[in-house]
Amino acid sequence: MADYVRLKAGYAPSHWVGPGKGDRWDQGYDVTARFLEYCEGVRGGFVAELNKKSVDQLWRDYKAKYGN
Repeated sequence: MADYVRLKAGYAPSHWVGPGKGDRWDQGYDVTARFLEYCEGVRGGFVAELNKKSVDQLWRDYKAKYGN
């Protein structure tokens, strides 16, 4: 989340990958920031909504989805 904010504030280092690069969404800070930027573009408010939930709540949601 912090690196997404950094990207949006214009403080992304020049060595960060460009949009669409990377093999997985969680490959690194820069790839994740770019992916969150994309998600926000597809659905405005996505990042803020994601940021509202605690990691513990997301974990419980994840476990409940799979019946664990």
